[in-house]
Order: sequence, then C-alpha cells, then structure tokens
Amino acid sequence: MKVQYFEAGLVIVILLVVTALDWVMPTLTRRDLLFGVTVAPNSRETDAGRRIITRYRIGIIIVDILVAAGVGLLLAFAPDDFWRAGLSALIILVAVLLFGVPYLMAHFASRSLAVVPQAGERSQQPQVAPAAELRPRHYGDYVPLIWELLPLAIIAATVAYLATQYASAPAIIATHFDTAGNANAYRPKTIGSYFALVWSQLGLYLLLTIVSILMVGAKVIPGRAEERFRRIWLRMIFAIKTFLLALFGFLAVAIAQAATGKHFAAAWIAPVTIGATLVMLVAVFAVSLRTGQGGARLDPATATTTDRMDDRYWKYGAFYVNASDPSLFVERRYGVGWTLNFGNPRAIAVFAGVLALPIVIAVLSIVFSTTR
Repeated sequence: MKVQYFEAGLVIVILLVVTALDWVMPTLTRRDLLFGVTVAPNSRETDAGRRIITRYRIGIIIVDILVAAGVGLLLAFAPDDFWRAGLSALIILVAVLLFGVPYLMAHFASRSLAVVPQAGERSQQPQVAPAAELRPRHYGDYVPLIWELLPLAIIAATVAYLATQYASAPAIIATHFDTAGNANAYRPKTIGSYFALVWSQLGLYLLLTIVSILMVGAKVIPGRAEERFRRIWLRMIFAIKTFLLALFGFLAVAIAQAATGKHFAAAWIAPVTIGATLVMLVAVFAVSLRTGQGGARLDPATATTTDRMDDRYWKYGAFYVNASDPSLFVERRYGVGWTLNFGNPRAIAVFAGVLALPIVIAVLSIVFSTTR
C-alpha cells in the first residue's frame, strides 16, 4: 500500500468517527442546553428545535463531502513528499475548523429559543459572584495513585530497551517508515534522535497528568451523576495516556530493531498505529454516549439541571470568559468534558503552558541531538 493511500484512509476513518460524535452531540448535552444556549427543557422536541438540529446535521454532511473531495484531489495531485511529511494532519485541522461552521449557525439559531429572564427577575436575584466548588478533591480519589506506576514502568522499559541497543545501532538510523515497513527517512544517531520517542513519552505523560490533576478541581453541576462522570472520564484519560505510552514504546522498539537489521516489527508500525487510533476514537465515542455532557445520561432521562452560569459569560456557547469566577476549569456547554475559564489569568497561563510543552520537548530534543 502506498503511503498516500494509508494516510488518506486514516484521515477518512478519523473523519467518520468525528462525524458520528458530532452527529449525536446535540442529544448528549443537558436538556436545558441547545448548542450552548440556555433553553426550555423540551426545546429539542419542538418544531423549531428539530429544524435547528436537522440543519446542523446537514451542515455536517456537507463538511464531510468537502473534506472527502479535498482528500481525493490531494491523492490525485499532491506530491508523495506531502504524504511522507505527515502533512495529512493538516486535513484533520481543516476539517475541525469546518465543523465549527454548522455549530455556529446552530448556536445563533438557538438564540431564538433562549430562556429570557422576566423583567426585573435578574435584578431581584442576589448578586453573588460565581465561585469554584469548595469541597476539596484529590486526583487519588478518582485514579488510585498506584496505577501511575504502570505508565511510568512503560517509559522505564522503553528507556531500558533502547539503552541496551544504542551501542549496536549504526551511525545513521532510520526514523520513518512507509506502510510496508521500509525505511524512507534517516538521521545521524544521537541521544536526541535515538530516544526521540522517549522524549515524546515524557511530554505526553506530563501533559495528560497535569491536565487531569487540574480537572479534578473543575467546577461542575452538583448532582448524583457528577462524581461518577468525573471518575469515568479521569480514568478514561488515564487509560488513553497509558495506551499511547505503550504505542510509543512499541514504535520505539520497532525502530530500534529495524536499525539493527530486524525489520519484522517495522512492518507492523502502520497497522498497529491505525488499530490503536481506531480503538481510542471508538472508546471515546462509546464513553461519550454512555455519560453525556456532565453525566447527563447517567441521570434519569427527565432530570434537568442548570449550570448556574449566565449565557453572557459563554462566548458562542463554547468559550467561558468570567473574570469574577476563580475556577480554572468548568463543565463544557457543548461537548463532553471541561473547558478553561478564559477570564482567569491562571487559566490562560495553563493554556499557554499546554501549548508550550511540545515546543520545549522539541527544543530539548534538538539540544540532545548534538550529544553522541
């Protein structure tokens, strides 16, 4: 199989799973929220609500057709170097941006169904600044700390194996393989290049662990399902973290073996990567269907709660901006999980740190690449 067909096929598979999740997303949110807008609990069942959801789903199909057509054009005209360089990831980025268009159209349409406070109702309410949940929570309450030994052991095992093979590896090592397991990119052997996937493992472990710890304190709607929802998703993130570390470990071992002339494992790089991607996407999809937004599907079907956050703090129903709220993370209004409070300077610092971490790892890799 040529690399372009492998890359294109992977893009289409990811697109199909994302499409399925976007398709069902309106039914995963709380009954009193529609595309990030506070509405009456039965709004989805009204004619207007159905029309908004139908038009949104038609928009999703149009985006799918456009992206599929784009992939077809790239297969026909893009040079092989485009696919070998991994630039197909840009197609996923473009698709994500395009999926935002049907959402924004549905969000603005949903404003016509928004629950509007009666005259004087808001002024009669006590003006109390929103506050983070006060009950202390700890990461170990949801993910037993002893479990963290497993991902750390995977990283340690990867380092140990690569260290035993480092001396026997040639001065020029393969760093990329095509779908048949044949090397098509090479670099001089250095600590930076040979242990590149270990640096990726460390960066991924730090990123997902820090984010998980911060999410433990995220403000959510109190209720019977809240604790179950938090536990399920924090353990899901832990499982994804461990799974990805194991995948990186396998890739590191396969590349190391190929460097010493053993190409059997390298032939499995493409199918294992595809299979792992599918497993993670399907798992996220299944857990999202099971829990719904903030655990909405864990509560009785008739349960209705409010997130206690005025719509004016939600920009386009997706970005929470409230300088008077000390919370770093809050429950998403559209989608499953949490989002940052972009009105909190500390949350902005966290966001900047998450963006900067891959850059730091890349810089460290370059620094180590000068060391033999």
